[in-house]
Amino acid sequence: MKITLPDTTIGNAAVQQVDVGQVKLGPARIGKLSLRGTQLRARMGAAQLRNVRVALTLTFSLKWTAGLVIDAGSLGQIDLTQSGTMDLGKLELGVGLGHVDLPGLADLKLDMADFSVADLEVVVGALKKLKLGAVLAERVKAQGLVTPTQGFQLDGLGLVGASVQGATVDSASLDKVSIARVSGGSVPLAKLTVPGLAFPQVQVPSVTCQKFGSTSEPLVTPLPEADVGVLRAQLTVTTTARFDVDELRLDGIQASASVAEVSLKNVELPFELLDLSLSQIGIERIAVPEMKVS
Repeated sequence: MKITLPDTTIGNAAVQQVDVGQVKLGPARIGKLSLRGTQLRARMGAAQLRNVRVALTLTFSLKWTAGLVIDAGSLGQIDLTQSGTMDLGKLELGVGLGHVDLPGLADLKLDMADFSVADLEVVVGALKKLKLGAVLAERVKAQGLVTPTQGFQLDGLGLVGASVQGATVDSASLDKVSIARVSGGSVPLAKLTVPGLAFPQVQVPSVTCQKFGSTSEPLVTPLPEADVGVLRAQLTVTTTARFDVDELRLDGIQASASVAEVSLKNVELPFELLDLSLSQIGIERIAVPEMKVS
């Protein structure tokens, strides 16, 4: 025999505790991420370059032209002009500046322009052992319920069939419901805006950067040309600077950041629930319009 409940209405169902073993999210797809009004502030107790050295390399070259033109009458003009460039060597100078303080880094404030990034894919880690507390479900309906699926038998009772209409149960309770897995869903969000996002202040006692330097691009400086008639000459100086620092030291750093608004558009967040438990379920007023036993 089987019991068929075509339509069942549950007034309220109160669940005292909802436990989720694991929520697997993502990867989330974001159509557009926009940041507006981003500010970064940093304050430092001291900023110093230690053992600063500057090396200058001056390379000299002389470009010359010597010219003599002779008028040979019927033979025309004879041009005896020659030119070339002479390498005059180089001069290297080294300057030690010692320790250099950087007062300009004591208080920094950076205001970033608004910017947007399109078509992002974000991997979100799983959320484990969530306890959601009490929840209330209202106007729960169940249709087409047949129990048990394999039927049942009452020995010694001759009952061919029965029908009950308009049955009402005032209350019922259920200790626990366990669900191993809920999958296949996703949460679409057309637009999500987070206003006034502020990051707490971070304090770092000291930051150091060891042994760094850089070399400038060569600077070519031609000096005024000297012209003595048959001879023209011009001296050119090519300057290269090398900057070396043993250590950059930042002490007493205090940094904070804020974003006026974070805007997400066209977000799709797939999810999967594992090990879902509903405990101490109290059901108020179960209405069964019709119940058939066959």
